[in-house]
Parts: sequence; structure tokens; C-alpha cells
Amino acid sequence: MVKSNYLETYFICGTRDVDMDDFLLTLETSLKNGVTCYQFREKGPGSLTSPTYIYKTAQLAQRLCQQYDVPFIVNDDLELALKLNADGIHVGQSDTAIKEVIQAFPNKIIGLSCHSVAEIKSANEHPEISYYGVGPVFSTTSKSDAEPPIYPDGLKECVAQASKPVVAIGGVQVDNVAQLKGTGVAGVSVISAIARAKDKQQVIKQLKSYQ
Repeated sequence: MVKSNYLETYFICGTRDVDMDDFLLTLETSLKNGVTCYQFREKGPGSLTSPTYIYKTAQLAQRLCQQYDVPFIVNDDLELALKLNADGIHVGQSDTAIKEVIQAFPNKIIGLSCHSVAEIKSANEHPEISYYGVGPVFSTTSKSDAEPPIYPDGLKECVAQASKPVVAIGGVQVDNVAQLKGTGVAGVSVISAIARAKDKQQVIKQLKSYQ
């Protein structure tokens, strides 16, 4: 049973975000210090390319999540998510078709990236979706093909139209998270804010502070 507040502090990380040698340690430290959901995202320059290594690394990450009772989500790899029997999958607008994901992944967490009110309204037509990842809220360097930032006002408009919980994503850091207060989001999703933090406990605590 997934906890109702699992979106509160949503960590996305793969081996391109931290050195392979530090990947599992980074994840476990984050889980220990209050991350409520984790997404395995192994894509982009510097990521693992071998399906065998990707599977083995994801499996180890999944075991850590199970140990800390935190949902394990796979980013845009339906085959991997099914093979691991992951808790959920997250896809973007240009990734695997959401109808295909819904059909293949029943009774699981399904997340969909949205950037605009129009995309939110379209997503509302699929009640099987669990949550929307909306953004980028601020400028981000984590995705080379990121859409323009929508800023807190745009985020608030999306939340108002959403029939599912919204997690804010894109450029969220400890120095701007306070701007999300009053937007109505269920949580924040970050990569670098946690992955590159020396004091992960303090950063995770600060990321929760806006609520």
C-alpha cells in the first residue's frame, strides 16, 4: 500500500547524475533522510547503455527502496518496469503512449509529465493516471530538451485544472522552493538539489519547508 504523501519529496536520479560508484550510497543516504518517492531515470549522455547493467543497477536501487518502504518508479522504460514489477512508471508527453502504459501497467503508480493547462486537461481524460509531474517550474540544466519554465504562477494554474495530485519539477532548489507555497502542489521532484548536495539531510529538510 503506497502512502498518501509519497509525492512530498520525490527524488529522481541515475548514474549520469552521480558517479556510478556513489550512486547507491547517494540513494540510500537520501532514503534515510526523508525522500518519499524515488524514480530511476537512466537516460541521456553519460547514462548506462547495457540493458544488463541497467537492469542490475535498477534492481539494487529497487531493493533499497523496498528496505525503506519508498515507492520505486521507473522512468520511461515499460519493459524494465514490468520486468522488475516496479511500483510505478513515469512517462513524458513524447515517450511511450500513455494509453499503452495504462493498458500494460494496471493497478500501479502511473505518472505523466505535463507542461501546460492543455496537457493537464488531456491527461484528465485518463483516470488511471496517478499523478502529474508539472514543469519545468524554473530553469533547469538536468534536461537538455526541457520546455521553457512555467514559474509558480503557471504551476498554480495547472494545479487548479488537475484532477490528480501534482508534483512540481524542474529547477527546484532550496533557494526557490519557498516560491511554491500556495500553489497547491502535493510535492516537489528534484534531481541535482539532492544528488549534488553535501548535506542531504539538511537539503531534504529544506525542500519540505515550503509546505
